Amino acid sequence: MFNTDKFGKITLEVELTTFCNLFCPGCKRYRYENNTLHKNNNVIYNQYLDPNIFKHNLFEGPNSLLWKQIEFIGTYGDPLGHKGILDICEAMVSSRNKRIKFFFHTNGTLGNETVWKELAKFCNIENRYITFSVDDLGEDNGKYRIGQTWELIERNMNTFISNGGWAEWKMVIFKHNKHKVPLIKEYSKKIGCKKFRSVLDYNESDRAINFLERPITLATPLSDNFVTLPKPTPDHNIKCLSLAGSAIYLTVNGDILPCCMWNASRSESHETGAGKEIYNWLGKDWNNASKHDIKTILDNNRYQKDFFDMLENKPLRECYSSCDKTVGSADTLEAVHDFDSDIIPEHSTQSSDYDTTSQTR
Repeated sequence: MFNTDKFGKITLEVELTTFCNLFCPGCKRYRYENNTLHKNNNVIYNQYLDPNIFKHNLFEGPNSLLWKQIEFIGTYGDPLGHKGILDICEAMVSSRNKRIKFFFHTNGTLGNETVWKELAKFCNIENRYITFSVDDLGEDNGKYRIGQTWELIERNMNTFISNGGWAEWKMVIFKHNKHKVPLIKEYSKKIGCKKFRSVLDYNESDRAINFLERPITLATPLSDNFVTLPKPTPDHNIKCLSLAGSAIYLTVNGDILPCCMWNASRSESHETGAGKEIYNWLGKDWNNASKHDIKTILDNNRYQKDFFDMLENKPLRECYSSCDKTVGSADTLEAVHDFDSDIIPEHSTQSSDYDTTSQTR
């Protein structure tokens, strides 16, 4: 799957934690049904990645030279919810890999002023930055990002930027805010963001935004809380985005998976469907970075040989549903805006360049 003898080629997406303080209806943490948010009973909430995986494995000695870019996004949590985030930054910048690129996504409400001042020391250039996922201004931002405190977002963004931090503003476009793109872009420029990017909502969250009762009271988990994915057809034609971009995924418990879609599907159900397929294919803990050296994991036959055989001969449902050329829907539509232009650019998929920032909100 990867040539570990070549340096600076692999992109690693990391889920630092499954903690988040908001109730976004499109999030995998929840399931929206009957105008109610239900807990996802397959998610273990409030987990935190062991920072020693970075200090004593991924960025220890020559292992640090494997990485081209580290993306702290997460399927179930906000990276700023991890109290060891500064130690992880230190492990990266003090390693032998002086060219390492990294960024963090956040809803902007977490972290105190001290954390944001310190983060500005690490994330202060174009290839080391923070992406603030903010869709609107003031209380209107809470229409989707339910539970947000706008004053905290303003404080944290201003603290980070005023201390030299490099900030990107990412806006998810819904029906209720699409007319505000120019206004929000101009505001992001005013406060000092270096980049403004928009992503089209792909979870069809408008109904939940309009009909969810506030404040949120999470309902009992649903027993059938998993998605049934279609079985691959004999004429499948899978273009694996992980292989195309030399990218892998680190879960909050230390497992190395091919991508975030595997992580999401694995958590849907351990007993049936796509989740069971992934558990059966992976087997035991040979791929856990808290127990095994990262090169040993990547050089394992499971990734060096069996993964290719699986894609070609007997693809898993998740691979077929996400990355088949005729079925797959892993890509989102996004656009980077020019601060000096009033033209709203066309939103398009980024899969040809494999920009994994397009894989998540």
